[in-house]
Amino acid sequence: MTTIQKKTFALLFGLLLLSGHALAATYEIDPAHSSVSFKIRHLVGNVRGGFDKFSGTIEYDPSSEAASSLKVSIDAASINTGNEGRDKHLKSPDFFDTEKFSEIAFVSKKVDPEKKKLTGDLTLHGVTKEVEIDYTVGGIAQDPKGKTHLGGSGQVTLNRSDFGIAYDPSGAMIGRDVKVELEIEALAQ
Repeated sequence: MTTIQKKTFALLFGLLLLSGHALAATYEIDPAHSSVSFKIRHLVGNVRGGFDKFSGTIEYDPSSEAASSLKVSIDAASINTGNEGRDKHLKSPDFFDTEKFSEIAFVSKKVDPEKKKLTGDLTLHGVTKEVEIDYTVGGIAQDPKGKTHLGGSGQVTLNRSDFGIAYDPSGAMIGRDVKVELEIEALAQ
């Protein structure tokens, strides 16, 4: 390889590296196009609900997904199951105790792009536990106004008892396992 070829190769390689880093961005979760929902067994059926108020940021670089991160904050009092009486009970000390524990927070610590696992600390009801979320990246696209959007989904099953939510400890009436689903669309900042 000649000196000119070596320099050209080095320049092209450097541009490839820089272009990969140029894709790295901070995205802010768009609550109008996102959802945080859950499902839990009640006697012989399932009850669904979600949270109406949440925010967060995603650091994402498609060329280095393992270096990505997610930080989410959920207003626990924004719980909504479509039933005012049930929502009031869920906000009480029997469940979320939203006057005392107003925020549910998740901060990622590790991303495994091969297994599609996102590991981080979830703080719920005053208890912090490490959880592992299964995730998929929906992609990156630009809207007609030129804004860049990142989309993705996540699922995790939590044992509510692990977070000190001990109402009906037997789990006979209300299941212990809560299936949580995240549908996220975020805007590049």
